[in-house]
Amino acid sequence: MSQDLPAQIRITYKELTDTKHFLDNQPPVRNVPTHECNVRNVTICDETKRLLIRNTTPSKRSQTKHSNDTTSYPSNHGILRIPKEIVSILRSEDAKQRKEAVNVNTVQLWERFNQCAFQLSEINRRRENAVPVKFLQKIRLLCDEMCQLIAKILNSDIEFCMAHPVENELWYKGVYVVIELMRCVARQDPEYSEELISFLASTMDFYTTLISSVQSSYNFSLSIVDSPDSIQSEAEQTKIQRAVSCCHLSYLSLGDILRYQVVLRGTNLGIGVSQECDWSTVTLYYQKAMQLFPNSGRAYNQLAIVSDKQFRYLDTIYFYVRCISAYKAIPAVRESLLQIFYNIEKMVCLRTQHQ
Repeated sequence: MSQDLPAQIRITYKELTDTKHFLDNQPPVRNVPTHECNVRNVTICDETKRLLIRNTTPSKRSQTKHSNDTTSYPSNHGILRIPKEIVSILRSEDAKQRKEAVNVNTVQLWERFNQCAFQLSEINRRRENAVPVKFLQKIRLLCDEMCQLIAKILNSDIEFCMAHPVENELWYKGVYVVIELMRCVARQDPEYSEELISFLASTMDFYTTLISSVQSSYNFSLSIVDSPDSIQSEAEQTKIQRAVSCCHLSYLSLGDILRYQVVLRGTNLGIGVSQECDWSTVTLYYQKAMQLFPNSGRAYNQLAIVSDKQFRYLDTIYFYVRCISAYKAIPAVRESLLQIFYNIEKMVCLRTQHQ
């Protein structure tokens, strides 16, 4: 015989999905009470985010007939048949709870990142009075922690990254600050240039790994990201675009770090910054960034800087013009372009005088 369910039963989606035996396509179980709940009797508790089923009455339908609109679960009170609409509500509530848990964790990571950034900024303020060598280990540890924090955020909560420029924050408040601090120490004592070289190498490894991990976390490949079949929905497309933006900025950072390495290597070899330095790999990273986001002017600006260091003035002018005309242009580049024209005019005047 059937028996009524209690006045209130609380069921979570996890509790339902943890059940090993789903009875949708199973033979009917005889002599086991079956109950059916109605969508209008369902509300979600704000405090516990659980399903609350009130005033559920026994089903009048035959126990041997399974409805396509319901899902059956065994319970302590018999077979509980829940409409798929309710299961959908539970699934969305469960996803919402998981998202809230991720957001809490992300906020904690972000707060820790800002704490590390503040400590670095305090050390950076003392640079005018010379940075003590004893701080080298500390600033490296701080920057390494900041890198790992941002990597966790990027790989777990891309929606948070849509509202926060986490990559730029890492570069300008972390990596760039440490590079400048180490350059300051190396100028005081050239022996510490090895510390800078080591840091640049480890940071390059970090950005290379980040590009791979982001592709793995969001299940896409940079080689087929423009394929129409690679993105299924608008929401998915938005996430992929943000992840691609992360790779774009990582390639720019790789180019900048390698540019520091080339300059440092040229200084150590006594050739300075000239055409004798190998700029090919630096250019390659900037070109990869440009291919991912052709409308961004930043990659063109960096390519112009590299061309200028090689005294390739025609290429420099070309990339500066592309930077200014890009959708996301850098207006300040106009001054650099005018300076290039001034330098060329000055060189022409000097050559004319010598002739």
